[in-house]
Amino acid sequence: MTTRHNIPIVDAYLRDLDRALAGRDDQAEVLESVREHIDEALDIPAGGESESERVRRVLDDLGPVERIAAALPVDPASAPSDSIWADVVIMLAAFASIALIIFVPFVAIPLAIATLTWSIVGLIRVRAPHRRLGFLRVTVVASTLSLLLVAFAAAFLLPRGQTGEITSITIVETPGPAPTP
Repeated sequence: MTTRHNIPIVDAYLRDLDRALAGRDDQAEVLESVREHIDEALDIPAGGESESERVRRVLDDLGPVERIAAALPVDPASAPSDSIWADVVIMLAAFASIALIIFVPFVAIPLAIATLTWSIVGLIRVRAPHRRLGFLRVTVVASTLSLLLVAFAAAFLLPRGQTGEITSITIVETPGPAPTP
């Protein structure tokens, strides 16, 4: 990670840049490009500058390593998918959870929770106006509606007994094998 000039501050800068680029597929190429740029800039004859002033000027011109890392295009391997198919499937699952409330509420509740979680995470990850936002917002609404309908049904439609009072007990005796002496 050193340049031809073996200057400790430049080596530290390149190590910081290496950490800022960690996990990118193009990490080695970017580091090599910056290293070559520094070498070429330091090879230019100094116009009355000392070597330390020239090194400082070159690094200042490059800017902070975070700015270099942020200026690079998004790495396709780490970018969220631009495909909306997963969002469409999750949105349909959210609507299915509404339909399942009547028939199998014990499936509808986890399905609504899962789709709500997926859509909230998607909303957090998608930045700026994006075509996925509409699907994610509809999914949030449908999932929330499903959970509210289940809560309403549980609160008002389930039979209730009076608290603390046993309404009825049925004892059923079944004949068993005769005891043997």
